[in-house]
Amino acid sequence: MPARDINTYWRDGMRQVEGWLAVELLDHLKCIARAQDDVKFVGNVAEIGVYRGKLLIALAHLARGSERCVAIDVFDDQAKNLDGSGAGSLALVCENFKRFAPDDCELVTVQVDTLAMTIDQRVAVSMNHGPFRLFSVDGGHTVQHALNDLLMAQDMLADGGVVLLDDFYHRHWPGVTEAVGLFYSRYVPRIAPFLHAHNKLFFTSYTFHSHFLRYAVEIFKTRPQFKVVRMYGSDVVTAT
Repeated sequence: MPARDINTYWRDGMRQVEGWLAVELLDHLKCIARAQDDVKFVGNVAEIGVYRGKLLIALAHLARGSERCVAIDVFDDQAKNLDGSGAGSLALVCENFKRFAPDDCELVTVQVDTLAMTIDQRVAVSMNHGPFRLFSVDGGHTVQHALNDLLMAQDMLADGGVVLLDDFYHRHWPGVTEAVGLFYSRYVPRIAPFLHAHNKLFFTSYTFHSHFLRYAVEIFKTRPQFKVVRMYGSDVVTAT
């Protein structure tokens, strides 16, 4: 198994893992990692909706030796994949993780439909495996699933943690964008967006929003498509 090196995985391993992930996102993931490492934020790594593990393996390379990766998915129970947003396979996820993830990163799998999780199940995941400093939300893309998963990620987030929401503003998955609107109009969220790139919207707690925004501005300010916009009441860097 490989050592902890996201650059090598991005160059050699990622293309061998089936799935959808913009190759340009490497700099954005490194931006988050740098902002967290400089303040020594701690927590595990998680993803809802892992498909074949393409992004989760990348996040594993950003984890530290004592941190584990938690994969939350319906996996082979595809009757619960209501919108067909990626047919999961537990065996393929485990195989890819073994081949391409760092050899000191533990993989924990939780087979569940997050929309059907009870409070006790959520508490168990949080107590046994959380809190999380990197939490990717890429599960069901219906309004209900995306909103539910965003709320769940927020509740399990570590101090200084970051949520990565997939397919925001994606024309094929409007439910995700609608879910974010409901998140801010119907609830009192504890996280705010600070970065948007390649259909992913990145959130962190209001307390650390200025910290992550500062890193994003510094790293991406020379990009041709760089701009700071207002989104849901917060400044957000848009950069490709």
